[in-house]
Amino acid sequence: MADFEGSTLLEYEKVTHLDAGEKGCMQLARDISHSRHEFVLFFTDDYEAGETARKLFDKYQLGYVVRSADLIIFFGLQFQMSKREIHQALRDLLAFYIDEFEVVRGELEELLPGRSTIIVSMLDRTEFEDALKALRGMRLPSKSCEHLEKRIATLRNLTENGIIAHIRSRLSSLSDQVISG
Repeated sequence: MADFEGSTLLEYEKVTHLDAGEKGCMQLARDISHSRHEFVLFFTDDYEAGETARKLFDKYQLGYVVRSADLIIFFGLQFQMSKREIHQALRDLLAFYIDEFEVVRGELEELLPGRSTIIVSMLDRTEFEDALKALRGMRLPSKSCEHLEKRIATLRNLTENGIIAHIRSRLSSLSDQVISG
């Protein structure tokens, strides 16, 4: 396998925003696709890695990017599970990711006792930029503020473009099939 840090493909495509593990997985997928002349399936629920992989895989015809919600639907249909069971599995997956909101809420309450309510309510309304501005105005130690900023950015990615949006779209399309089917 080629050294993924020195990958000419990833360098050529200017893939610098991903960590070494994500780059290594993409390089491995590319190497397998080329050596075996087959499409690969790249599994990820990470939004940035998934979008980067999808663009590279489409451009270089390497394979497909698949998310957990897609696997649940595929295997649910393959094993002839009821749509209700598939729907429940998707809701369980959604709950797994929504737990991230509870973790951040707990961290805010711990670091900002008695002052976290406004930020928490902004997060509940998915007003992430306003929550970040309010957080910066709280005068926390820089390390704590940076940590919370990263956590809120993660929530924004999960919600706006990421896996939560993807799962919701799959739930919606499955619900439409249940209603029409």
